[in-house]
Amino acid sequence: MVGSKQAALQSCLSTRDVDGALKICEELELEHVGQWEPAQVLPFYRVQLLCYVVNDLVNARWLWERMPDAVKQDPELIELWKIARLLWKQDPSAFSHILDPKWSQSNLGELMKLLLERLREKKLLLISRSHSSISLQSCSSLLGMSEAEAQSLCKGKNWEISGNYVKPISPPAAVEHDLNPDQLQALTDYVCSLDAR
Repeated sequence: MVGSKQAALQSCLSTRDVDGALKICEELELEHVGQWEPAQVLPFYRVQLLCYVVNDLVNARWLWERMPDAVKQDPELIELWKIARLLWKQDPSAFSHILDPKWSQSNLGELMKLLLERLREKKLLLISRSHSSISLQSCSSLLGMSEAEAQSLCKGKNWEISGNYVKPISPPAAVEHDLNPDQLQALTDYVCSLDAR
């Protein structure tokens, strides 16, 4: 049972399928409920925690709370939990833990790369929405990379680099569609006719 799930999990990890990996881990967690040895389920808990860190920090916290104590003693899980806590606090030092070379030798390497990409995309979006100009040093610190790497990344986004400052381009604002009273009435009539059926 665990062996077949482990093969499916490896397939998901190699293709960066976070949702598929998370589904496998959640199913196993529900089936496990204290039936298997911690060593058998430990790889699944590692992946599940990392998947939550990538997409859903709140659920990462709840997973940590419900994990068996024997599983929580694993050094990799402790390190993943440390990353989750740093991300929760929005501490830029989380990048140094994510960039640790040990993850590249781990089966979690691809998910760590994905986490890093998503974090940087979120930070870039945040910078573009909140700054008209930011120092290259601050930008590189927020992105967890060297100033040269940050400068290259910003140039790739067509942001203006002027001396030691970066001028981000704001993303286009979402177009909001206002409903006029006639459209709202037509929608109400339609929903009421569905209810009457």
